[in-house]
Amino acid sequence: MFQPNNLTRRSLLTLPAYTLPCGNLAWAKKTKRYITIDSHNPRWLRWSDGTPFFMCGPGDPESFLFRGERQKNGIYKGDQIEMMEKVARAGANCLWWVGMRSHGGDGGPLENMFIDGDPNKGLNHAVLDQWEEWLGIAEKLGLVVSFFFYDDEVQVEVGPQSPGWLLQVNNQLHPQEAEMVAEIVKRFSKYGNLIWGAMEVADKRGKRFVPHLKAMSKFIRDNDPYLHPIAMSVGYAGDSFADYANDPNIDMYNIMKLERLSADEINQRGLGYFAAAEDRYVCNFAETHGYGKGDIARQKNWATAMSGCYVQVHGHHIFNNSEQDLIDCALVSSFFESVDFYGMVPNNRIAKNETKYVMEDSGKRYIVYSRNASEDGVMGLWQIPDGEYSVVWLDCINGKKKKYNKTLKANNKKITQLKKPKDFGPEVAAYLALRNNA
Repeated sequence: MFQPNNLTRRSLLTLPAYTLPCGNLAWAKKTKRYITIDSHNPRWLRWSDGTPFFMCGPGDPESFLFRGERQKNGIYKGDQIEMMEKVARAGANCLWWVGMRSHGGDGGPLENMFIDGDPNKGLNHAVLDQWEEWLGIAEKLGLVVSFFFYDDEVQVEVGPQSPGWLLQVNNQLHPQEAEMVAEIVKRFSKYGNLIWGAMEVADKRGKRFVPHLKAMSKFIRDNDPYLHPIAMSVGYAGDSFADYANDPNIDMYNIMKLERLSADEINQRGLGYFAAAEDRYVCNFAETHGYGKGDIARQKNWATAMSGCYVQVHGHHIFNNSEQDLIDCALVSSFFESVDFYGMVPNNRIAKNETKYVMEDSGKRYIVYSRNASEDGVMGLWQIPDGEYSVVWLDCINGKKKKYNKTLKANNKKITQLKKPKDFGPEVAAYLALRNNA
């Protein structure tokens, strides 16, 4: 019988689009939709039922699972559900969880999944029950969870706080580590709203830890029948994803940037990351420091999205965000999900007039964005076909939309121009899809 967990990311790319990776109808009927790699465009995620997905939302707090008052049995009474509801009400669509923050990580000695925080005492199933309950609530609210087993700098193998989980012969995980990972994968994998990650900011542990993280990713893949995407968070030691780029068990590059980058700098970096991916993995700006809030954050969201990357905002801890911060994320995701962005690539070289960034499926579909369009703003595109276009406008500040069909013809400089709606503000995006050639 065909088993879903015999597949790898590479073999998924040969499947017809939007089909469940399973040849067993009974198994498929029990399966809810789940987040997966798009089979035709592996630089993007999609729901397994074919629904588009564009991730944009908070990338903090890392301590989500441990907020509030710790109870005697290890669970927490905190604001986790209220925080999830706040994100969902605004329309943003993601969360960031870290399972083990002790043993050298950023958390206290009890911030993990073990009884009394001690791996030698075994897993605390009351804690795992609570995490699973929250994951189920997140699923019902439409929130995708990036779950990392380890915080950065957790001393997994060696160190004064290490549990001593050295990689074993033939790249096998230590039995205690394998038990922990297997139990969490068994519990969580039945939920569709999940992206795995072995370790946050993985390169903080250095090159010698790469084989361990790759072995861990393979173990997750081998034990997850639903083939949820697996991410690796890298960027502390530089821009290279070379250690993981061709690994069949790693689907997503979570990009960390310690530099304080402007919106245009983020867009330029994103263009490079997207090009380097070469249909091998998804790019997600997940830990860009100094991101800011309000107008600055909104403009960085669009700069990131228009570079071909997803957005999980570092420093947006939900509790410290205004509702508008989260709505700004929701406007990015809802706009992209309302148009056909799959198969598009960024190409700012064809941006003219007041167009700042462009994504295109050349000759067919375009997304344009302007940060500072004038009152009579004109968006321009160079060397696109003449013809009738379906046009969707978005005011990126207030969410106003306008749709119409319009015949567009280039001027003598080969620039096709489109005026923004008069009642729209300075920050706008538009989607143009060719209906008929002129």
